Amino acid sequence: VRWERNRFIMKTPSPPILPPRALHWSIAASTAAAISYADRGTSAIAASSLLDELHWNESQLGQVQSAFFVGYALTQVFGGVLGGRSSSSSTDATMTEEGSCNSIAIGSGSSDNDYYGKDKDAEETKLLNINSNTAISSTTQQQQQQKRQEGYRRILPLSLVLTGITTILFPMAAMAGPNWAILDRFSLGLLEGVLLPAAMAGVSSTTTTATSFSSTDGIIVASDTTTTTTTTIATMERKNSIKGKKDIKATASAIVIAGCYLGSAWAYLSAWIIFSETSQVHLAQWGFLQQDSDSASVWPLLFYINGILSLFITVMFSSEFDLSGWRNNGSNSSSSRNDTKKNDESTDILSSSAMVIMKDVITIAKETLSSKSGRAIVAAQIGQGALLYSIASWGPLYLERIADVSTTTATAVDTTSSLSFVSSTAVAASIAASSLIVPQITQAL
Repeated sequence: VRWERNRFIMKTPSPPILPPRALHWSIAASTAAAISYADRGTSAIAASSLLDELHWNESQLGQVQSAFFVGYALTQVFGGVLGGRSSSSSTDATMTEEGSCNSIAIGSGSSDNDYYGKDKDAEETKLLNINSNTAISSTTQQQQQQKRQEGYRRILPLSLVLTGITTILFPMAAMAGPNWAILDRFSLGLLEGVLLPAAMAGVSSTTTTATSFSSTDGIIVASDTTTTTTTTIATMERKNSIKGKKDIKATASAIVIAGCYLGSAWAYLSAWIIFSETSQVHLAQWGFLQQDSDSASVWPLLFYINGILSLFITVMFSSEFDLSGWRNNGSNSSSSRNDTKKNDESTDILSSSAMVIMKDVITIAKETLSSKSGRAIVAAQIGQGALLYSIASWGPLYLERIADVSTTTATAVDTTSSLSFVSSTAVAASIAASSLIVPQITQAL
């Protein structure tokens, strides 16, 4: 704090690149995204075991693999809409905003005539009061806004718990038959589809709130000319807000996306550990392997481990998740079980909310498809997803089959056939890679 040419200047320390509130949510969301991506990779890792031990064919395995992505695509937009939805009514929000504005006006302690008085000292004092009360009311508004925007804090842990349970149930469903496995993976896709959009909605909420209250570095609190002060404050806030918002949101988003691919890496790494001979010996000694007639089934452990980790992560980051809302909802429903009128009102509210959400989803879909950039992004995602998950889903199986052929063939005929299989796989991969040019063409149209 210093005086400079009759101006009272207050400087605050520069805010960190990622404020604590945004950092804590980004870590929690990144960990949740990591385990969700590990869950989706388990069926690809266990593909060979599913074919050999359960006697499936590749067509049935393909249906099981694709069922997940069908469900995942259906709930993507729902996850974003639900994650960004506030938990209180718009009336409460309006009252809060009006109350904040009133507190600023009352805190200034003066009318327009008093504010433009002739006494310079009184004018500077009132300017200080305005900025002080604005900061206090802004902090109060931030806390109230944080309480209202709890959609993503409920959707993400709910998705995490349900995906964990669905993953644990997959071995049982697979042993019951391909149809049950398809239903399990489709349900997993529906439940996991809302997780990443809710995580990104949380990133948007936490970074926006943090940015709006960390852009006061170097604000001039009082000066000789009121107009100059107001202009300087507005300019500095605008510059700091734009720069800070870009840096904070980009960093937080990168942390979440990094968790997605780290989860995929963990899935394949855990398979490498579990399927190793040393691990199988120890697991058999500890009684964790299911003994079949000829061999021990290792692949169910992949699903059990990742499913349990999903439940563990929910508990580990419970401070970032709104788990109390579940208990409150459960207690409220049990206490009003005998009240028919309240139940009817709750049903009406839920139905109206569902209609609003459906309208929002349809509106977002129309705006995306009607936009040239939106169509280009959708086409790019389809092309990238087709290549990425074709390799991720079928790559381990084909590599294992190639390895089996190369180690068991002893004749030139068998060697030739294996080389032709490798060649056809390489051609298919090249075609898939070349198809990525399609999004660029659609963007130019």
